Amino acid sequence: MSSDITYISFEQGWAAGLRQLLKKLAQIATPKSLTNGRVVVAETFLPEDLITATPETLVTNIIPFTTVPEKIRAFRPKKALEPDESAGLEQAWSFFRVDGPKFLAFETPPQKFAALMEPLREAYLWQNFVEICGQASEHIVSRLLYRTVAVRLEQIGARVIDEAKLCWIPPNFTPDGKLHFVSFRNKKTWMAIKGRATLARSDGTREICFHYVAVRLRIRRGISQEWLLQLTPTLYICDSTGQPLDRRVSGTRRRRLTRRWWNHKWLNRLFAFLHVLTPCARAKGSDVVLDTVFVSLRSSRGIDETALGTSDSEVEEELEEIEIVDEIDDE
Repeated sequence: MSSDITYISFEQGWAAGLRQLLKKLAQIATPKSLTNGRVVVAETFLPEDLITATPETLVTNIIPFTTVPEKIRAFRPKKALEPDESAGLEQAWSFFRVDGPKFLAFETPPQKFAALMEPLREAYLWQNFVEICGQASEHIVSRLLYRTVAVRLEQIGARVIDEAKLCWIPPNFTPDGKLHFVSFRNKKTWMAIKGRATLARSDGTREICFHYVAVRLRIRRGISQEWLLQLTPTLYICDSTGQPLDRRVSGTRRRRLTRRWWNHKWLNRLFAFLHVLTPCARAKGSDVVLDTVFVSLRSSRGIDETALGTSDSEVEEELEEIEIVDEIDDE
């Protein structure tokens, strides 16, 4: 005896099962009585009167550069650089290396390293060149701006992982291990720099890891060709001994730790890092100047967040350092 019921397996995950289900419904020409089905589904999840007539400010994760030098200068070392000299230059000076020993930069090297470098007569108005020394001029400017921000952050005690374009804050960055800042709700608050998480594994063991406030740094160009710094909040995660996790494992842990984080949590981390970045907006003798506020937009309508169950007290509580217990499986 055979059954007239066709089973659709969801063993490979909900997405795969749903695709099979929709494909089957289309094959048998299942009637669609609603022409606005997507709207009906959305209304079952959203509370009534969610959209209000009250204007609202929408904050982006973009900070504009207010000034960018028009000229790129060229330098070359007076002698072959020793490894410690090269490392010192990387930490103290923003440059782009081309054609072997040639260095391109907006500014002269710091006084400490001035004796190592010889300025060349050539200079480039980068907006007039598609390429400079065989490299796209916009790529050179982007790299110089990124390195300028990275160098300034490291000089005030932050840590930058260049290959990942990631900046993280060590716990000794402040005396009390906290970042004190003004939140997006314009309230003075704080955030613990370091957090501890206990993750329950599927085999019954537990894993302890530590996470730190971090952002990814990215240079962008706007619609009007202005230069922008984009901050993407993330976590820098280490194991119980303080060693950083590799990229794959770190990504898994980060997704587990942040899957219950909503907009206010991420937005507060952006404002916390803005507080860190503000002293780096300008430097003495530098023509690279960064704004100290995020680009924002004004909407004629707003969202009633109380209808979503979000409150100020909830935001303040979640800023504290807490222990997270979760289940993970690396298989």
